[in-house]
Amino acid sequence: MVQSRKFWGIMVLGVCLGCSGSSAEDPTGSSSSGLASCNPATENCCPSTGFSEVVLTENPDTFFSATSNRCVRALGGNDTVTVGPKGYLIGGPGDDTINAWGGGTVIPGPGIDTVSISSAGTVKIFDLCEAPRGETLFGGGDGTLVTPVSLSNLQSRGVSVSGFSK
Repeated sequence: MVQSRKFWGIMVLGVCLGCSGSSAEDPTGSSSSGLASCNPATENCCPSTGFSEVVLTENPDTFFSATSNRCVRALGGNDTVTVGPKGYLIGGPGDDTINAWGGGTVIPGPGIDTVSISSAGTVKIFDLCEAPRGETLFGGGDGTLVTPVSLSNLQSRGVSVSGFSK
């Protein structure tokens, strides 16, 4: 009976996390499942303090922000988005072109995206649906990549990864 409850508890948890139920751990060892369980289409998945939020549309959008600490939630459509400094971008479904500078953070979202960060930015992949074949991730030479699988695994899946120092 206890094993059955444990199995169903794990199954319910899996359904609630990310695109396919997996989550990543960041380099500090803290679980990132809090964000992975957030649905940016209907919830504010931005950091809880210090950020102003902008929500894009379900259509293709072009958005640029040079405002510090801005969290942008891209919804549907093939979006072109640039954020910085210390911006936080949550990609939505669609084949997006995403740029973050000045220590920005990007969560690509599902779709075949082209992501470029600079000035010590971070790309966080919480689920492999955010890193399909054809995805391009560029870290600007000093970027950090957080992923649920190894770099070699991402590359063997057809993801182009370069320019990350961590």
